Amino acid sequence: MNEPRGGYQQLLAWPSFRVDLPNTPQQKLLNEFSLGYMAADMLFFLLPFKPDDHEHILHHTISSIYLVGCLLHHHGAIGCIMMFFLATVTSPVFSVFTIAKELRHHNKAAHQVFTFTSLLFAVAFVSVRSVMAPPVVAWFVFTLWFRSSLIPGPWRFVMGSCVLLGMVVSQIWSHRLQRSYAKRRRHASRLAGGGVAAGEVKKADCV
Repeated sequence: MNEPRGGYQQLLAWPSFRVDLPNTPQQKLLNEFSLGYMAADMLFFLLPFKPDDHEHILHHTISSIYLVGCLLHHHGAIGCIMMFFLATVTSPVFSVFTIAKELRHHNKAAHQVFTFTSLLFAVAFVSVRSVMAPPVVAWFVFTLWFRSSLIPGPWRFVMGSCVLLGMVVSQIWSHRLQRSYAKRRRHASRLAGGGVAAGEVKKADCV
């Protein structure tokens, strides 16, 4: 028995650009794994809950609804895989950025990695989520709503709405990322010029 192929391999083998194709066993397994990940990750956000986590919980909730729709009706898994691939293509940089951010106050090397990946991640995330994704999502939702008759109409509307809502959340993250990076750069410039008080430096490091 062949091992299940990953999302990238599934997309390479996509026979057409229809988003309502029947789920293959490999695609079904990938969607089930993704749904399990979403459920487990939401527990980490809920225990303990912080106000800043509501956007992540919303993102995971709408992603789970889409996954349930694909699994329930046995169609559309390939479209879901495409959306997840687009959303996670920057994850390797994000993982390094996040770890370095947590360790930067305790390790000089981590601070240097954080400084380097701050710009790299900001450029990668904004390029994917705010430049590449909008036209792809527009095509995807139009195709899902009006050209995907193998999925029941009510579920097509719900699933397409989930994708659009996820796009809105992505733009919020994109804007916040740009704002945080710009704020750090301003503080770094003022520090280099000797115009930042100690308390302001500490505050900037917390961004």
